[in-house]
Amino acid sequence: MKPIFFYGSLRDRDLLQIVLDHEVPAGEFLAAEAPDMHTVQLATEAYPVLVPAPGRVAAGMALISPSAEDIARLEYFEEAEYGLGDLDIRTQDGWISAQFFRGTGKALETDLPWDYTFWRLNERPVALRAAREYMSYYGHLTIEEVDQIWPDIMARARTLRAAG
Repeated sequence: MKPIFFYGSLRDRDLLQIVLDHEVPAGEFLAAEAPDMHTVQLATEAYPVLVPAPGRVAAGMALISPSAEDIARLEYFEEAEYGLGDLDIRTQDGWISAQFFRGTGKALETDLPWDYTFWRLNERPVALRAAREYMSYYGHLTIEEVDQIWPDIMARARTLRAAG
């Protein structure tokens, strides 16, 4: 399997480990960047999408050796807004060919930048709670079924944040 480049919230090791349902060793999760790309926000929700942007560089992380099960779990988590595409990225060891979750067009992109630091400071606790519940349905509900209850999952995650 090709490495996978994460440019959004899955750069967060804790979130990635929730989605994959296993620990990710440090040597398997490396800093990477995608030259001539930029991360912007989707119009419908504050999620990122990677778009071409000559002269810009999108920071991220690369999962070096994902398993077939890792890919299946990631596709479930990313659902219909994203699909796998190919991208050349740069790590400290040089250029590698990788996959990334590209926007499918289901949700339109904006010109607004998506900021990982802002996400970590403001949205991370809710995202971690929501991901735990969302991924608990893996193997039990289809993507379409869990997509139907997504608003409820987010409401519960936000309520827990307000209460805690």
